[in-house]
Amino acid sequence: MKRNLLLVASLLFGAFAFAQDCISVTALNEDFSTFTGSGALPQKCWTGSNAFPMVYVDNTLDLATVYTSTAATLPIYLVSPEISNIDGAHTLTFDASKLANSADGVLTLQVGTLVTATDYANFAPVGDLYTLETTATSVEIVIPANATQKFIAFKVISSVNHMAAGIDNVIWAETDVPTPPCVAVASINEDFSTFTVLQNPVNVTDNCWSTSATGPLLYVDTNTDDTDKFVTFYANASADTAAYLVSPELIAIDGTLKLSFDAAYAGGPGNITTVQAGTIATAGDFTNFHPVGEVITLTSAGTSVTQLEVPATADKFIAFKFTSNFAHGAATIDNVIFEAEDTPVTPCIAVASIDENFSTFNVLEDPTNVTDNCWSTSANGPLLYADTDTEATDTFVTFYANGSANTAAYLISPELVAIDGARKLSFDAVYVGGPGNVTTVQAGTIATAGDFANFHPVGDVITLTSAGTTITDLAVPATTDKFIAFKFTTSFAHGAASIDNVKYDTTAGIGDFNKSTFSIYPNPSADKNITINHNLEAKGTVNVFTLTGANVFSGELNNSGSQSLNLSSLSTGMYIVKIESGSYSESKKLVIQ
Repeated sequence: MKRNLLLVASLLFGAFAFAQDCISVTALNEDFSTFTGSGALPQKCWTGSNAFPMVYVDNTLDLATVYTSTAATLPIYLVSPEISNIDGAHTLTFDASKLANSADGVLTLQVGTLVTATDYANFAPVGDLYTLETTATSVEIVIPANATQKFIAFKVISSVNHMAAGIDNVIWAETDVPTPPCVAVASINEDFSTFTVLQNPVNVTDNCWSTSATGPLLYVDTNTDDTDKFVTFYANASADTAAYLVSPELIAIDGTLKLSFDAAYAGGPGNITTVQAGTIATAGDFTNFHPVGEVITLTSAGTSVTQLEVPATADKFIAFKFTSNFAHGAATIDNVIFEAEDTPVTPCIAVASIDENFSTFNVLEDPTNVTDNCWSTSANGPLLYADTDTEATDTFVTFYANGSANTAAYLISPELVAIDGARKLSFDAVYVGGPGNVTTVQAGTIATAGDFANFHPVGDVITLTSAGTTITDLAVPATTDKFIAFKFTTSFAHGAASIDNVKYDTTAGIGDFNKSTFSIYPNPSADKNITINHNLEAKGTVNVFTLTGANVFSGELNNSGSQSLNLSSLSTGMYIVKIESGSYSESKKLVIQ
């Protein structure tokens, strides 16, 4: 930025202006270095509001200059060529400063738009009012879409005579980051922590959230120490005008999910600002806003709405309607959750193979039958629960008779795509009860997870010892059954055993898929960029599902062993990532924060 100016009390521009044949443009990239002659405007379709005070281009420093002369407090405008695409998808950047030899005082600059190049009375401000210093201020603004505004204007006001502003490097271009496609989601869990806080607030568009278009603002803000982000409603001189914050599209609003959120008043005392939740059919259909719950008059202490029932409707969006009776009324909203009251159960997807060491299973203080990773058990009598050794270095499943001697208990694998005779079973088991008692285990298959009456044995009944038994590559015949099951019995009311390292796959060593090598990093993910690591030798597919089974991302899986995925279109919450190649299939949970 060129900042040194020798101010001159008067400039002779001559009685001419450059002939212009101006047409609408779609981009600007102006550093004013090619302006000619005296630098008088109009030139290159740039204009200034006054012959005196002066708006011109300094041919020495190659910047646009707004010089107030003896007209302190008078607004002066530098106006761009006509622009045909003020569409909300373009960014304005520029540098501005108070030039070095200006008088002492306050010099401000405001960006805005005009309908015509001389319609200064209807100047529409955008973003902040900047107080200029001799050190250049670099500004980046996304100007909201407006079909009638065609010109960008820089409005300069000085508090005293003989001040000058320099404006340079004006660029109007499409935003660099493409907007990811919005995909309907099953639920919402949004704390706005990944949203962008702009120096010049504009209505939010992050993560497929949207707002009503004009009047009040709904923008991303942060607290003073930048530890929390939220959305702020600001009346923006539009008292009693409703503004709507709109969620991403939902797969369905079916009456099974409930709405929670936090909201607080952030304006001056003595004014009323309200919020009401509701639903709408499309993201811009505010005339058919259907209220849910009461209108809430907000206070500075804040209000937490918990588990608000949202009736079933054909509408597809949650909306929050804000109003204020004060031209500068303000409020905040945060922690928007639209989910089932209880944490939904992760859907179980059939897998091609098993490689389970139980290391991710939850070890509970009060043992209950395992349900982790889609494993299950018989329901009553003996227990089959996740346990750990004394050093907590190894996790396994423990069978405990629980007062039920000679009662069979079954540990059941996740559902398998097929039991086709091509894979073999391995596992470790050990007796951990008192001496003189008999505890056994036998592998087998069953058709459904609860069909123990039709347990089909595979291999021999194994009488367990404290030294442990390792079963390797046990052949499992082809069957229409879909589950591997382990049947435990004991002669002692407090008999116990453990099982670990269950594998069901083709014989090791021929390049088969190994579940333990499928990993997701980072998990949880805060920026929605993840890396999948695997050892597949052939290409396949990767899909991401919501907890209700909706497919929200699909792509090709490469065979390089590592692949990055951009999941920026997804909302905060828990998902299932599934990779497939040939007959191999495996799924893991992913948490997006």
